[in-house]
Amino acid sequence: MNSAKAKVVSGQSANDLVGMVKQVFGKAVEFDEVGLFCLVHLDHPKAAERKKRVDEFTPYLIFDKSCPHCRPFLEQGAYVLFTKDGPYGLRLLPDNTYEMVGLCDTPPAKSGA
Repeated sequence: MNSAKAKVVSGQSANDLVGMVKQVFGKAVEFDEVGLFCLVHLDHPKAAERKKRVDEFTPYLIFDKSCPHCRPFLEQGAYVLFTKDGPYGLRLLPDNTYEMVGLCDTPPAKSGA
């Protein structure tokens, strides 16, 4: 795993990513890394649904690149939390704070549409 990629996601070294995810979300949490993103499945999907999420994950379909709040998530990576209420984006910041955004289940509308 690329340590620069893991630093973007977790704010820590690549070796700490698994420990960090388990510390924040619980020891039994299921998650997958996709590029700069860590998909955290808090809704306990069936294996086929989880595989589909990972295989079809495209950040630009859930983060609106025209939204100034979403840009840092797209550019620097984030956790994507899948919950029963929908997906959320989460970034852990170096000063022990975080940023969180609610996300679209469907692609954002195109400009001018």
